Amino acid sequence: MRYDPPLTLHPTQHALGARNDDRGDAYRALLRAAPNDEDLAAIRAYQQQPRAYARDDFRAMVKAKTPRFVGV
Repeated sequence: MRYDPPLTLHPTQHALGARNDDRGDAYRALLRAAPNDEDLAAIRAYQQQPRAYARDDFRAMVKAKTPRFVGV
């Protein structure tokens, strides 16, 4: 990330230790991390259908509030 005074970091970036400089930090490490085989398989399964790949609690909330099926 380059330093640009008019731009501000999102609060999540601050929480992860992101900085507006070229030093390595937790935020960049998170973005560079490759998903493991299990997560990659789940992402591909959800991508093949119009379903949200999300945490179980989020899918439960969507299922409770809408008539949509949320699983794969």
